[in-house]
Amino acid sequence: MVKIAADGGGVPMPLSAAQVAGFKSYLDKIQPAGVQISIINSVGDYLNLSGTTIYYDPNQDEILVRSLVEQAIMNYIKSTNFKGEFLINQFIDQLQRLRLQGVQDVVVVAQAKVGATPYQNITRNYLAYAGYLQIDSLYPLSTAITYIPTL
Repeated sequence: MVKIAADGGGVPMPLSAAQVAGFKSYLDKIQPAGVQISIINSVGDYLNLSGTTIYYDPNQDEILVRSLVEQAIMNYIKSTNFKGEFLINQFIDQLQRLRLQGVQDVVVVAQAKVGATPYQNITRNYLAYAGYLQIDSLYPLSTAITYIPTL
């Protein structure tokens, strides 16, 4: 099984039909006889972080904290190798690195899905079918995450 994607300006995206045909032609030339290769060229799996809560230092600017958290999330998604494995503990570590910028604690609620299938809870890890993840536009980070100042 081979997972493929194009670079859409730093964001993975499916290859065009012509690109897939060219890739298949290339594989036909280099693959050993008798080897069956399946190609996955798909839109990224959807990630939904609704229910996630960020507790932050009230002395910090909430808008800045939001911006830093959203950037850290996108950086984490981009940093997952093309295997597309989302690991809850590594994700939490990424957010806790913002401690000096005001993040005091995090409670992560994460779900993922392929296409129109139902969401499944991520309790420890999730391996993306497409090889990469994307934030579901129905649940943007700006509304999916709750920010609460600590006392």
